Amino acid sequence: MEEDVALALANGHIGFARTDARLRVLAREGRLSQWLPEVGANCCECALLFGMEDELRILLGNRSAFTLPGVHVPELGDGLRANIVIQANAQHGLSILTMADYGAGEIENLLTAERRAKQMADEKLLVETQRANVQTRINAITQERARIARDLHDTLVQAMVAVLANLRLVLKVMDADPQRAISELGATERLAREGLESARVALAQIRSNDIPPLTLGASIRALLEQLRARLEIEVTLDMQPEADDLTGLVAEGLSRVAEEALRNTERHARAHLVQIEVRLVERPEGRYALMRLSDDGIGFDPSDLPSLHFGLLGMSEQMDLLGGRMSIESVKGKGVELSAEAPLLNMEIERG
Repeated sequence: MEEDVALALANGHIGFARTDARLRVLAREGRLSQWLPEVGANCCECALLFGMEDELRILLGNRSAFTLPGVHVPELGDGLRANIVIQANAQHGLSILTMADYGAGEIENLLTAERRAKQMADEKLLVETQRANVQTRINAITQERARIARDLHDTLVQAMVAVLANLRLVLKVMDADPQRAISELGATERLAREGLESARVALAQIRSNDIPPLTLGASIRALLEQLRARLEIEVTLDMQPEADDLTGLVAEGLSRVAEEALRNTERHARAHLVQIEVRLVERPEGRYALMRLSDDGIGFDPSDLPSLHFGLLGMSEQMDLLGGRMSIESVKGKGVELSAEAPLLNMEIERG
């Protein structure tokens, strides 16, 4: 059936277009859809639909369809008339199917054409949905690769850096202080063993993908408790109740960003206070989850960081995969402030 649709598009027998919920044209295929505005424009900016925004929004709200039969379409030339079916689709926009009317004026033919148009629109939408599902799986694989890279950074890479630093120290003191060199070799062996054990744990987690079903609030509170257990540090958490119950991909992404940020604070900041704020905010393009994390530590000059800093790169990738963004502001001696935000779907908010 997909081949039939493609053939009809190629032969100029039908045209297919889609809009979003704001009536902006997302796609326009086939010669018979050339009467619609260019992609990105409002579909009502054409002669046939001019002044029909209210009617089309009602159609979206009712999840219904209507037909414009035997419409003269000057843009198509040759005095061609067309049957145009406009139907609300499952992606909260409109599917617009244009079929050439080759003179069949009987009511039965028109009804048959409408049924066929609706069927073809549904089939076309099904194909697009399947393609979207494939892309979703590709994105999931990309995200998993990024997670594995972050886990390797947090285990093997960190351990190797520590081992190399100790070996360099051993080389420096070997002749002058053999006893210290022996002691440092023992410390190096311990670092290697700890790194190996951490890597084994990370690999086990990668294989099982056993992520605890925690809400965002519970996850961040657990991270802060772990930090307090290791450091004498004051922590404050300002969590909006609705954000506290957030679950799903956005919650997981923000939790991982918070984990890496707190790890950096513990290792480098020498901070006495860590503050985290989480909110759900309204933007013109939709609802976002916003997290701010700051400390009063020694800060850093962003220009001093290497371009390939895997910890920061991993946090940025988390937000990119979610369609969000992350920023870090810091000045030496004045602490660090990190902001991360991502758009969310209604289904990502659950109440326990």
